Amino acid sequence: MRRGFESECSTVPILHFMAILDVMKKIIEILALPIYNDYSWDDAVIRQRETEGWAVASTLGNVIDITAPWTIFKQPIDQIAFVKPDEISIAPTGFIFIDVLWVRRGMRKETESETSFTAFDCERGMSAYVDLDEKDLGKALQFEWRSFNEGLPGHDVISFVCSHV
Repeated sequence: MRRGFESECSTVPILHFMAILDVMKKIIEILALPIYNDYSWDDAVIRQRETEGWAVASTLGNVIDITAPWTIFKQPIDQIAFVKPDEISIAPTGFIFIDVLWVRRGMRKETESETSFTAFDCERGMSAYVDLDEKDLGKALQFEWRSFNEGLPGHDVISFVCSHV
């Protein structure tokens, strides 16, 4: 009888250990999926857009989400700018015109995108949004030129576009 009691006692720590492992596995599953999604959504977007002819001109990751503490240590990419290098057109003025696709991931993890027709002045390192809805051609051609500090998405897009001319 004593031997049976010993074998039952020796399995109790193993059962506790297995229960602890099961709990740890559940915690990892609960945390791993949101962490994986935060750091991998951009790869899927990039793959999809590249099949459509877009090329990555800039990425930005500067959001810290207090509900996702891992973002304190490494901010996931939350904005990507794309251009289609094959569609770059140069005007007689020397300005470059091309669509820029901006894809952003919001705080609620929704993905939104918008395309803007943009003019680039590579000599001055500036860009300007072109309002294609403006009916007055004179106003439409009065660009509000902007320059961007190094490291900002606007600067990266200008550098990318100008390097493909």
